[in-house]
Amino acid sequence: KGKDIDKDGKVQIQPKSKVKEMIGRSPDYGDNLVMRMLFELKRPVRKQQSMSDEEVEAAIDIY
Repeated sequence: KGKDIDKDGKVQIQPKSKVKEMIGRSPDYGDNLVMRMLFELKRPVRKQQSMSDEEVEAAIDIY
């Protein structure tokens, strides 16, 4: 939230210390929420190990 809005509509960002003074507490919860919304963590991709010819034959051998 900012007091001064530029002529082109940009909002001035207030320092964390001023936000803390305005709302009476630390804005850490809000910071965490915004960071969670901005950065989506992706699960690591596991590489599948390839099977040897013998393992393939053993896997499909029905007898």
